[in-house]
Amino acid sequence: MQWYYADDGEQRGPFNDTEFLDFVNNDIVRARTLVWNETMTDWQPFQTVKAVLDQAAQSSAGNGAQAQGDLVCVECRQHFTRENVIEYQGVYVCGGCKAAFFQRIQEGGAAFTLREGGTGATPNATLTADARGALQGNWGVAVAFCFLYMFMLQLCQMPFQLVQFFDILFPKYSMNFWGLAVIPVLVLIIYALVGVFQLGQCRFFLDLIRGDKLEIGRLFYGFKYFRRAAATYMLMMLYIMLWYCLLIIPGIVATLSYAMTFYVLADHPEMTAREVLSRSKRIMAGNRLKLCWLSLRFIGWGILALMTCYIGMLWLMPYISTSFAAFYEDVRGIA
Repeated sequence: MQWYYADDGEQRGPFNDTEFLDFVNNDIVRARTLVWNETMTDWQPFQTVKAVLDQAAQSSAGNGAQAQGDLVCVECRQHFTRENVIEYQGVYVCGGCKAAFFQRIQEGGAAFTLREGGTGATPNATLTADARGALQGNWGVAVAFCFLYMFMLQLCQMPFQLVQFFDILFPKYSMNFWGLAVIPVLVLIIYALVGVFQLGQCRFFLDLIRGDKLEIGRLFYGFKYFRRAAATYMLMMLYIMLWYCLLIIPGIVATLSYAMTFYVLADHPEMTAREVLSRSKRIMAGNRLKLCWLSLRFIGWGILALMTCYIGMLWLMPYISTSFAAFYEDVRGIA
């Protein structure tokens, strides 16, 4: 069997079963990596078709214990004949696991395992619980990532702050050279860098909620798509500011409509800025109020974080960011 996998939007392959298994064992192909072979009608995350590779690996090893045609249940990982399993969106479930599997789907919990994503049915309480579960054992790397993320954002602001300081010291130059030339250029540079780091931040927390390997270096992932990330952020801010020029309420609606923009870009770096914004808008149609309620759940935690002189924000930020990534997983199937 010939396998292909997607690496940051680029197709890799073909590879035979043995080569592909090596990629899996070396963590090159992960649970959420999109894969394809000639038996599939469309690309799917590896975790949904892992049973196919398990069978191929056992067959190539000469394991004769498994009868031809056996399939692996996605829940219990036991082997069954075709007559004893049911197929659902490319995965197989045995009779003993069927009730629990479809109960998870009804509750929205299957949004993290199905390629299409969820449609916004999962309660916010479940999303925050999923976020806490994903953070178990990962708090250290998540806190370190958020600290570095905030540090880099502050670093981006330093040139602009220096110009403001110069403006205070030498006010007679403020509306001459500095005001008309340097400040607009600095604003564009800052916007570009913020977009790049925001893409890296969304990529990191999608990895976290999807159970992929976590790397603090993901913060700089956006530099691989610098122009796309910068253009997307500038266009998004332009749209939001234009809506705010009308009234406060349209501005808030626009902010919520484009809230999933960089999560979409993290999943689809091949899209243009307009396509990413349009997809976010479609995803959020009907889900803006849900995102508002999700955000309000963190007000109490925010007050407690302020009482710790902002130290608590180092733990609150990963919690909020992971919850928002879980929210994206829950609604991304709409588009």
